[in-house]
Amino acid sequence: MAPQAATSGGQTKTTVQHVHELHDRARRRSLLPSLWSSQSKMNSLIGQDVEGEVTLTLRDRQYSVILLLLVAVVGGVCRALRRIVNIPVVAVIVALGFGAGRLASTHNLKERLLPVTDAQIRELLFMYLPVLVFTAAFNLRHQLFRQCFWQCVLLGCGGLAFSTMLFMMYMSGTKDADKRGWADTVLISLLICCPEPMFTMDLSALSCARSQILETIIMGEPLIGVTCLWMTYRFSTRETLTIASFVQTVASSLLVGPLLGKLLGHALAAATIALSQDLPVSFVVNVISVVATWVFAETVLYGAGVTTLVSMALTASADSAISVHNPVVMRKFWMLLRFGYNIVFVFMASYQIGRDTCDYLTWRELMSPINSYVAKIGARFVTTIVLYPILASVGYDLSWQQCLIVAWANFKGAIMIGLDLTRAFPTVNLEYALKEQFVRMGTLFFVQLLNTTTLPKLMSMLGLLNMSDVERANMNLVIMALRNTARTSTGYQRRDKKFSGADWKWVQMHTYIANPYAGSAVEEPVELTDSYVPARVYRNAASKKASCSILRLQKVCYNKQYEDGMIHNKTRTTILAAMQYPMEKETYLDFSMMKRFITVPDWIYRLKDFVQMFAGKEAIEKHHTRSRSEDDEEGLENVSMLSAMSKEGWYHVLVGFVALGFVLLLSGLALFRHAKGSESPHSDVMLSLVTSVQGVYVLLYSLEMVLYVYSAGMLRPGHDVWKQLDIILYFLVIMEFVLISLASVQGSKPNLSYTDFLQGSFITLVSCRIVKTLQQRVVLIVWIWDALDRLLNRKLFYAYDLSWSYITAEDEAMVKVFRFVQTPHLAIAIRENCGHNKLQTLKNVVDIQQRYPNIEVATKTRQATRKILNKALEGLTDLHDGGLLDDKQFSLLFANLSRMVQRADGMPTDLAVGNAALCTMLSVPWLTADAVPRLLKTFYAYVKEGELLVRRSSEHECVFVICSGIVRVSGCNEDPGVNPVNLANSDSTLYYFSESSFHDHLVPPDTLGLVGFLTSGPSVCECVCETDVEMCCIPMEEVTLLVEQHPEPPNMVYRMWLSVAIRVGLAVLANQKRYQVLVWARNFSTQTEVRSFSVEM
Repeated sequence: MAPQAATSGGQTKTTVQHVHELHDRARRRSLLPSLWSSQSKMNSLIGQDVEGEVTLTLRDRQYSVILLLLVAVVGGVCRALRRIVNIPVVAVIVALGFGAGRLASTHNLKERLLPVTDAQIRELLFMYLPVLVFTAAFNLRHQLFRQCFWQCVLLGCGGLAFSTMLFMMYMSGTKDADKRGWADTVLISLLICCPEPMFTMDLSALSCARSQILETIIMGEPLIGVTCLWMTYRFSTRETLTIASFVQTVASSLLVGPLLGKLLGHALAAATIALSQDLPVSFVVNVISVVATWVFAETVLYGAGVTTLVSMALTASADSAISVHNPVVMRKFWMLLRFGYNIVFVFMASYQIGRDTCDYLTWRELMSPINSYVAKIGARFVTTIVLYPILASVGYDLSWQQCLIVAWANFKGAIMIGLDLTRAFPTVNLEYALKEQFVRMGTLFFVQLLNTTTLPKLMSMLGLLNMSDVERANMNLVIMALRNTARTSTGYQRRDKKFSGADWKWVQMHTYIANPYAGSAVEEPVELTDSYVPARVYRNAASKKASCSILRLQKVCYNKQYEDGMIHNKTRTTILAAMQYPMEKETYLDFSMMKRFITVPDWIYRLKDFVQMFAGKEAIEKHHTRSRSEDDEEGLENVSMLSAMSKEGWYHVLVGFVALGFVLLLSGLALFRHAKGSESPHSDVMLSLVTSVQGVYVLLYSLEMVLYVYSAGMLRPGHDVWKQLDIILYFLVIMEFVLISLASVQGSKPNLSYTDFLQGSFITLVSCRIVKTLQQRVVLIVWIWDALDRLLNRKLFYAYDLSWSYITAEDEAMVKVFRFVQTPHLAIAIRENCGHNKLQTLKNVVDIQQRYPNIEVATKTRQATRKILNKALEGLTDLHDGGLLDDKQFSLLFANLSRMVQRADGMPTDLAVGNAALCTMLSVPWLTADAVPRLLKTFYAYVKEGELLVRRSSEHECVFVICSGIVRVSGCNEDPGVNPVNLANSDSTLYYFSESSFHDHLVPPDTLGLVGFLTSGPSVCECVCETDVEMCCIPMEEVTLLVEQHPEPPNMVYRMWLSVAIRVGLAVLANQKRYQVLVWARNFSTQTEVRSFSVEM
């Protein structure tokens, strides 16, 4: 081994001849620019051009390009072969690059064939990082990442720090331990222990519910780890690490960067949606946006590029899922771009290491990567074991199998061999730096070779890739549907004369759709053997299967609600993330798991009541920009903006805040100038800056006076003292500005006291205008409380939206539980659990409705708007498919409707509402609008909790229209198999589905007794107030009188039957054969005519 260069740690000194030789080698290979350059400080990885570069001929460049193209082809072939054999592509490329570098060095081609330098590697790494980070975050399951965030933080920060310390202990026992400083050791350990993002393609296995959470953690942890590594590297490249630089980097990376990324992510998603019809342009816009954001964040935001891109990608991915744009194509584009860049980058880095380490490596050094790999894996396993208790208590509850995969799936990529020690620490010896690069490259090779090939097999052995019975059954159902579709299409084509000569046996052979899960299908042990299986084991297996079936049913229901625009994307994301853990554990998603998402904390209610009490509900609605009437909006259009702002007080608030900003700026400049003194060489520059700032304020003040003259006609302040003061201050400010301008342009140096007096007087004059804000403090207070009220309404709105989505899914499960669960007692238990969940959620919904009815109005308004726009989008697509619209017209209309959909999703979370009971009654379809006020005035009632409304086997005395609260309906279908002649008088549709007893809960605007009025039959249900209920109790005689008063078609009886048909017919008749032929009759006491209704389906 060659002797080492002298360092500050007292290392052995070298001879002058060896130092010169070392410098010549470094200059020739461009590996040690910091040894002869004083610029060792570095704010990014873009390196400096080095001296003495060899001029390349055209043929040399062609050979280099051909070599890179061959590597890209080999990488593409290996990627394609991964469908058959699990090939570690990165390990193959590393071996090829290292071998090519050794051959180039042996044949003296290192300066002609691909003469890549260390500076070029750093430039490539600087441009590779944004591609890697954005691709990983964009392909991340953002809804699961939010749930697993703290586990990713624990592994990415705490796990990285702990494993780094363990690896530093290993390095302290190596033979080169005394030749490197602690900073070198920390950086090397970070590079070895920090994992890079793993993509699902590295698993070479189908994803299932049991592996999605694990994939999210394995993919999310490195994003946080790379952030820590990047921050540490930026600290290490500074000449001096100060507290200010540390605070700037941390604040920018953890606060400013994510906020900026969120804003840019929304903008990128909007641009991607707008350009969804032109994919090449969309690809270019995405790449330019990502690279520009990365460069800006690294240059301006003190190295916050990683966190900015992570936030930007997560936001763009979530927003793309919101709209009609399908992000699958964009995800594939970024995956392909990352793969190609990674292959080229890894090859060039390994080629450089193989070329430059030819003179320094011996056979003994070849064992160093193996030792480093063993130490790295050992540190990783020890870290996971130590952190296991904390991992099990944060976020999702990880099993030991998942923790084993987390410890083993420690992937490495291009970052590991991209960072150069000689750039971060210029005192590092060249030979030592080359050997460390070789160790990192070798560790990368072994990690990719061993971990990548063994991970899928290990996950399969641990059962993490096993498909559940429900997933397998669902895939079988889909495959059968596709095969039936292909079979039907084949039948049509065989009857077509155009294909009469086709070889249909060949067609059938090549159109057979295979089941990708067929290889993993394993039948249950109970069905394969006649051996005895304990009842408890069978019962648990059946319970898990039933729970998974219901969860899959509800997942489809949530997706359907989202596609129809009934729920927000945030609601869908939250509830699907909450479902992931029960699906993995094969348990049911009960109310206890959803309580933290659905229930509104008491402090929000208290704060909301405090806001309304302090600011006044009327004041908030008056000043709320979205609560103006149409007359107010028309009146505002006829006045100027200045007059409107003056009338509302915002003009004075704006003037006061501008004055406050200039006072603070001028005061800071004055203090800085006074601290430097008049003898400072920058005194004239500071005085010119002060003059310029004052000039800007005078310009704004003049513009304000011009607008005032334009609005009032002339400077006529009248008896208003404040307007008189404005005019006086205007002329005084101009005079002060003229005086300080003359002082700044005079030839001799101005007196410091004189300029300080002028600047102080100018600040005093401007400070007088801050009174404008204090005058309109009521406007500010109302605005602050209005903003707080909107934030609270948003929280209530999402809780309300999520609650109704959960209730809808529970209703769906209660209706179809007997279809998906074959075991009767399990089906009954699940239905009772659904009823309990629905009741608890309904109490929360009713609480919000009674406290804040405007939240309900906003929710239903948005749902109606989205449903209309969805129908319009479907119609537009049909017209385009039918050829009535060309692509340009379709793109224009599609973009307009997409913007309308986004505006509907971003509508206010609360709308002003009048009488809630009146609005509820008007929504009842069979009541006329003129009769509603009289009915409310005469028959409105407030019923206490627990009061009996309808007794079983007795007729209804009234028709009850629920305006607020919850009514529990319970009963039992004693003869489920009998086809009745008349429709049973049930106030709940569950009666027609149930095979035994049932419980249902009705909320506004449901009706009790409507079927009883039409059929004159006794009630088969019992109705009890679950909470305090506000309702309109209309006697049967009054309903009959209303029927007689409205005989014009469509009469009230028809509208009643239509309401019943929508509520009962669509939910029951289409699914139950025994109700497909019915005769419904109602005998009125005042008429002898019998109205018969028959339904044929």
